Amino acid sequence: MKGVGGTGPLGQSGASVAGLREHNLSSVLSALARHGTLTRAEIARHCGLRVSALTNLIQELRDRGLVQESDVDPPAVGRPVRPISFATRPWVMLAIQCDRTRILAAIGNLVGELESTHEFPVPEYDGLEGYLPFLNQAITQLLQTASRQSRQVLAVELGVPGAADRDRGTVVRSVLNGWGPAPLGRHVEEMLAAAGSTAVVGVDRETNYSMLSCISGDAFNDDKSVAYIGGRSAVSGGLFSRSTVEHGSGGLAGEFGHIVVDPGGFQCWCGRRGCAETHLGLASLYSRATGADYATTLGRMSAGYEDMTAELRGMLDGGDGAAVEAVADAGRWLGITIDAVAGVVNPELFIVDGFLAEFRGGLETEMRRYLDGIAGLPSLTRLAVEFAPEAPHRMLRGMLLAGRNRVIGQPSLVAERLEAV
Repeated sequence: MKGVGGTGPLGQSGASVAGLREHNLSSVLSALARHGTLTRAEIARHCGLRVSALTNLIQELRDRGLVQESDVDPPAVGRPVRPISFATRPWVMLAIQCDRTRILAAIGNLVGELESTHEFPVPEYDGLEGYLPFLNQAITQLLQTASRQSRQVLAVELGVPGAADRDRGTVVRSVLNGWGPAPLGRHVEEMLAAAGSTAVVGVDRETNYSMLSCISGDAFNDDKSVAYIGGRSAVSGGLFSRSTVEHGSGGLAGEFGHIVVDPGGFQCWCGRRGCAETHLGLASLYSRATGADYATTLGRMSAGYEDMTAELRGMLDGGDGAAVEAVADAGRWLGITIDAVAGVVNPELFIVDGFLAEFRGGLETEMRRYLDGIAGLPSLTRLAVEFAPEAPHRMLRGMLLAGRNRVIGQPSLVAERLEAV
């Protein structure tokens, strides 16, 4: 996890005492995030601190409600060991997935566990301004649920299908939702303030959250440099290195669905010609497999992507020739896309997720065949390509982890919120 910007490593000349303490608090939380429940001796080893130096740090984190000590049976000999872990109270975080026809949300804790999920339907609306009243209703109900549990909301993360600038909390463009440039984060901050909440707000592309969930689980190691391609209907992606999500200057780092892989191909809805989306997107696969008009299929995608994915998967399972051929050809284009990304980014691991992972059986053979044919290229010799296993609510869990990472990077955020309450 990133340390606090500007504080520098422990002992750096010119670093302030407060900055060094913040750095050490962050280091303790980072160790718990990476390794789970730890003893004081284990935390000290991971952080490069003396065990005696942890006493005040851990007490401060306990006072802020960020960590807890577990009661265990005392040993027969020696001093009792009280393992340290993230606290599940009093703080909770909200994860909010903003879809065109519904808002899917979760209340979760600092461990990264989803404690409850909630769905709010969204009727037809006009632009983001028409969507905001429904989002406000959802947030109000989520805050009330947390309040009934005598818990406070520390962070709110919002996932958007499309382009988002995390640094500014803005939506750059969401074609699937019909949103243009908009300060979504500011709107939500105003909703929270009106409800008396001081929670911090984060906005990001939904694939960044899914990627974070993938690499924080048991399947993948978060020490690797990772490229990710996924999406629930349209193709997007993400980049992860040095234990953090890479966002780029405008939040679009890893937008692999719209790199041009076939300059002579047909025009994508993004405005480019022959980008990866035109060969790998759900609308493209579905229209080629079923013969449905592409423009009509694209219009169905926001509300109907789950049904389209299930129908296409059923066609593949049943051996439908057109579906098998369309997905196999997409496998070759997936290999081409991975090669193009690897030539620029040179990751150690490439994760394939989202609806593409659901079609693994039809995609993988041609993808591997293409990549095996050029495996001697320097950018590919150390590259592992893995399909993400199925996991419920992966995106929502990634939002909880993103909110937690924000606290890890800046523990003073919690102190500020405690003062404001």
